[in-house]
Amino acid sequence: MIKRSFYLLCVGVFIFSCTNSEKGIKETPTKTFQLADETIQLDLPDGWGHFGHKLFSANDNIYLFNYSMNSIAVYDLSNFDLQSVTTFDKEGPDGVGSSIGDIQVDERGDYWIASQLEEIFHVSPEAKVINRYKLNTDELSERGVSAMTFSFIQEGKKIYHPSLPQVFKWTELSPEEIAAMPNLVAYDLEEGVYEDLNDFDLGFLGDNLNKLIIPSIAYGKNGEILINHNFRDLYVYKNGSVEQFYAGISTFPNDPPVSSVDMFEDMMEVMRIISFSDMYESVSFFPKQNVYVRKAKFAESPEDGMDADGQFLQSTWGLVFLDEDFNHLGELVLPESMANGNYLFDTEKGFWYSTDHPNNPEVDEEVLQFRLIKVDN
Repeated sequence: MIKRSFYLLCVGVFIFSCTNSEKGIKETPTKTFQLADETIQLDLPDGWGHFGHKLFSANDNIYLFNYSMNSIAVYDLSNFDLQSVTTFDKEGPDGVGSSIGDIQVDERGDYWIASQLEEIFHVSPEAKVINRYKLNTDELSERGVSAMTFSFIQEGKKIYHPSLPQVFKWTELSPEEIAAMPNLVAYDLEEGVYEDLNDFDLGFLGDNLNKLIIPSIAYGKNGEILINHNFRDLYVYKNGSVEQFYAGISTFPNDPPVSSVDMFEDMMEVMRIISFSDMYESVSFFPKQNVYVRKAKFAESPEDGMDADGQFLQSTWGLVFLDEDFNHLGELVLPESMANGNYLFDTEKGFWYSTDHPNNPEVDEEVLQFRLIKVDN
């Protein structure tokens, strides 16, 4: 759903492997990943549909968040039973708005919600607002930096999220100008101030900015923050420094997809570059397997170049597996038109990926279906 479709196209224009990297691959062939025949199902709440949701696991539960309904379904990871469906109010004392950018769950089971209007909500499992915080983004704006809350991490009284140049056409800037700007910032909820943590990398930016430069982030096993650009390397922030690790899939080009024209002159070209090119969609740590998985989707566009109903899904997905030290363990390409790489979770048996796809005739409107990826040590 790349960055929620360019963060809803920058929230309405801001309210408008290669098999070797230059640094080389650290291979650790201690695990193998193979498709198995075993499948499971998750019951869908009435009227939800299969696509466009966020699926993640935490606290021995699976969570499925429906953006359009402001609702979250909770499943027991041990038996896959649907435990509850909670709807968050849009208005009133417990209202979180109607434009949620991202949602997380902490170790207590409380929800943390980031709105696309630069607000953070701390919400109880019963959907009661515990605290709300309006992000003080004035200082960022004065420096030409935009807060991007479609992806965030909550840790204690800190919020981490990506940032971006505060211009719709970032091609108007030079690579050197963008490299002087942060792509990762931290916000202190008590003090109401921002801190820059990491800047854009010139090695990623290159000399053609007609590419997707928006990062997403993820929390690592040992307190790291992973910065995921559409690039072969992952950027891993910890204790004030950043390291790069090769995390590419072998069939992708070594460099990010770029446009040969000014992509901002053609909306179809913008959508192709930010949503329908070869894409490293996200990365997550899966604790039961002690493995990071980076999700890659292969270039494919809707017939008319746009995804008006939010039902388009790329036909081919790949998974890149990394150990806890970001060594490359292997990769797996999922069966064509029989996978939704956005929906992935792990158990002691292995990884489970959704087989639901608009072109899969075996889609059942009442359930999400998952197939096992067996992990052999």
